[in-house]
Amino acid sequence: MVYILSTYERFGEVKELVSQAEFARRIGRTRQYVSKLVKQGKLTLCEKKIDVKAANGVLKEIEDPRRKEQRKKNSKAKTSATPKPASSAATPKAKDEKKKAARIPKFSVSLAKKEFWKAEREEMLTLELGGSLVRAEDVERQGFKSSRDARDAIFEVFPRIAKQLAAMTDPYEIVQLGNRELRQSMVELAKGDSQLTTIHPV
Repeated sequence: MVYILSTYERFGEVKELVSQAEFARRIGRTRQYVSKLVKQGKLTLCEKKIDVKAANGVLKEIEDPRRKEQRKKNSKAKTSATPKPASSAATPKAKDEKKKAARIPKFSVSLAKKEFWKAEREEMLTLELGGSLVRAEDVERQGFKSSRDARDAIFEVFPRIAKQLAAMTDPYEIVQLGNRELRQSMVELAKGDSQLTTIHPV
């Protein structure tokens, strides 16, 4: 609150009197700073109040320009050091977390999937035990054996009939003999495969 002294000085000037806290607010300083100046006798009180005009004059005389500049720098440093509010834009990490959360299905969906695959597993076990379903590695192993047997059977044909071919001069008969032997080898190979077509589940 501002107090105006109703009595005139000898020059007819009205004094503006304020509290120490109000004066400190006006000059941008703390109340403790003003109280310190009063205790040091640099500022005098009038009816326990500060004479604004007189006090401003005293401050101009005792104010150190270097300290004033330093206070400005300190004020700027505090302002820059004040943490800025978090930006509304999501960071890359926050975006990744959001994507991961979006990929996680709801509990009801997860439960339905769990029950579905559980039923699928039970069905496959039933088919496997009944002989209707075999393991993929067993099929691959049997296929490799059949291919190797077919290759060996073809390679064995001509060494077996080499002497007969050497004694023959008619091209037609040579072709007929070769085809007959190849066909016989394939038939025997097919019979052998038919005995191994049933792959028992482990």
